[in-house]
Amino acid sequence: MDFLPLPLGTYASSFEVLIENIQDIQYDGGDFLTYPDRQGWTERTVAEWLELFQNPSREFTRFMERWILFGTLHYFFGGIIEPSDLIRFVENPRRLVLSMQPLCSLLELDIYSGDLAIPSIAMELHLELSLAENDGDYNEYDLYCRMDLISGIRRKKFKDPRSPEMVFVTSAWLEILMYWTIWPVPVEMGVLNLSATHKSIIWKLLRGQDWCPSDLTGALHRFNSSSLYFLHAISQPTFATKSHKMIHIRGRGRLPESNPGKALPSGDLCNPFVCGLNKLSDQDYATKHARGCSGCYNIQADSQILCSILRKQKVPLIYFDKAGSICLVEKEPEMSYIAISHVWSDGLGNPHANALPYCQIDRLNGFVRNLKCNGCPNLLFWIDTICVPPDSASLKDEQDSAMGLMREVYEQATAVLVLDSWLYGSTALDKWPVENLMRIFSSRWTSRLWTYQEGVLAKSLYFQFRDSSVELETEIQRLKDGADKVTQLTLVQPLLRMYQEIRFLGRGDASFEEKFKAICSSLGDRNTSVASDEPLCIGTLLGLNVLQLAQAPPELRMQKLWKMIPLVPFSFLQSQMVRLESPGLSWAPKTFLRCVQNRNRTGNPSCWSASMLGAVGGTATVSDEGVILKSPGLLFKPGSWGGSYEEIGPGTGWHYKFKFQSGGEFEDIGIILLPKNAPISKDLSPDAPEFREGETHALLVAVQKETTEIVHCQYISPVSWTELTQKQDIEPLNQLIRPGTGFYDDNVRYETPDGVLVARVGKRKPENQDWCIG
Repeated sequence: MDFLPLPLGTYASSFEVLIENIQDIQYDGGDFLTYPDRQGWTERTVAEWLELFQNPSREFTRFMERWILFGTLHYFFGGIIEPSDLIRFVENPRRLVLSMQPLCSLLELDIYSGDLAIPSIAMELHLELSLAENDGDYNEYDLYCRMDLISGIRRKKFKDPRSPEMVFVTSAWLEILMYWTIWPVPVEMGVLNLSATHKSIIWKLLRGQDWCPSDLTGALHRFNSSSLYFLHAISQPTFATKSHKMIHIRGRGRLPESNPGKALPSGDLCNPFVCGLNKLSDQDYATKHARGCSGCYNIQADSQILCSILRKQKVPLIYFDKAGSICLVEKEPEMSYIAISHVWSDGLGNPHANALPYCQIDRLNGFVRNLKCNGCPNLLFWIDTICVPPDSASLKDEQDSAMGLMREVYEQATAVLVLDSWLYGSTALDKWPVENLMRIFSSRWTSRLWTYQEGVLAKSLYFQFRDSSVELETEIQRLKDGADKVTQLTLVQPLLRMYQEIRFLGRGDASFEEKFKAICSSLGDRNTSVASDEPLCIGTLLGLNVLQLAQAPPELRMQKLWKMIPLVPFSFLQSQMVRLESPGLSWAPKTFLRCVQNRNRTGNPSCWSASMLGAVGGTATVSDEGVILKSPGLLFKPGSWGGSYEEIGPGTGWHYKFKFQSGGEFEDIGIILLPKNAPISKDLSPDAPEFREGETHALLVAVQKETTEIVHCQYISPVSWTELTQKQDIEPLNQLIRPGTGFYDDNVRYETPDGVLVARVGKRKPENQDWCIG
């Protein structure tokens, strides 16, 4: 692992890739796609391939490792570097290990001029192998089908025979090479992480350092392989004296149901959604004293003054005087103050009173006065613990007013200062920007709901370390100015992407649709202890009337939010999120947060990818009956057919295939074909729908009523859609549908477990067809 950047002063590698002899990495220099045939791994039955993958010989394992990694490297660097340059001897004990350092100097050169076809195929094969579960669900037809190796990997999900170390090195290099081919990488591209799986060696390394699974799940979505390797070399965040023990889940999609933000019922065990040690409740919450304080008295805000200010729809600000008391003053225009952003699990909250220990108030006051962001000391500050009445105070009107003022608080503050216990446990002045930014973007502050809006709305955003406060914009500029090419190709892209996520909405030219997409995409890696806070946060960021949202019953706030929004992007309909069950809102996501309900087929959190956000264009209009959109489509009716239902396409060989997550049987099924902004290729994220080249985005709906003007329907699921011509082999597709596992007739076949639908007859709907999804 000598080719990846590490923090200053860190040199040791956590693992090595051992090489027995140079032939193990010596590619023959020929075509990538036909390499298996040249090496003797020609077409076989599925049963024979299964035996090879389940009980791989040393020869087969080395072939697979050599083909995917060194075949790809040859495609880029063939003839420039020899295999012998990529190995080195290590003593005590004496061994031969893989060394990729010589390749790094080639990344400084502009020597690549080919297309992305081969690297894309290598990446697809690598991802299919590294994510495969191989549950052994093969029927007799499957086992006796003959296919080549590439087809087998794509279609049968064989178990990966490669070593975990080689899989990680391959992931890192495929990511680097993909970035290299499109340099400079646009930030909008998102982050490519081929190690985003709980089976990867980097996950095991980080878990071995007692990183919480819920924190790591967010890191897998935010960072690439190189960033995760860098992250394992810096000290992990500590939350409690207990370790983060994890719930172990076997199989697909077997996590129990839960409400957003609510931990699984397993005591203090952690899971990919929630930290078991970080569960907060008003009854058990303990406000903490500053480090080194042996005990001091609480300072409490004057409730009458606080309520008086809030009733006037004004923002209360805190002044800490020399006598050791706090005064609340009403914010006036052009008044300078600092807004404090913090994580409640660090102990700066108080669910019982607008009060904090003297030591904490004094500490906050010191941070604020030392933050000379406007050229002079700041004397006033705001923190929610003092300035927002808690639930226990039974001051709902005043609390609602405070919630409605949140945007003003953070947007008009001179600066927002972030306090996170992990960041405060580290110094910043002796670190290079990459390490400071990696700490910032992997801190617990970046995983909480409310802190997102606090970072987005800030004019200037500062993070408090032990020796100084760091301004985010300044640190990002230092990163851009000082990073070499290898650092840019490995670490910079994820950091810039995270920076854009937090600061994007500060752009004045961002459209409503862009803002809405950015907000809801960012929430996929965040969670909250109070589910009903989510619509308040979204409403604040969109500039909606948050007071109206706050006054709605907590359990109905999400429904209220959707009724306040006139247009929604089509990509919301395509996202794999849990939906509301209210009339007219079957299409509407119930939550965008990371929670048990928002999970994919493997049971892992389902998050939007950057490619998903950009792939589907257009908006739908929100009405009381549902969302209304214009789009072509298809209607299918199981059983007998006739009249307007006819065979689709010329000849009996035409079929339609649909892949989707949720199941169910419906009298009439509809497919709404969504417009797209860009060609669809396979999304290289394990959480994305199984889109492949040739497929298009669509929605599966249950048709309720069809008139001459509009088709009324109920939302079921996003799907990917493919039209198969009679030139293609449709027999394997038909074999996917087995009687007894779904509904099955001559015209429409539906397989529940596999989520595959094949249709032969139907009714086409025109380009300008109106649909109402209720």
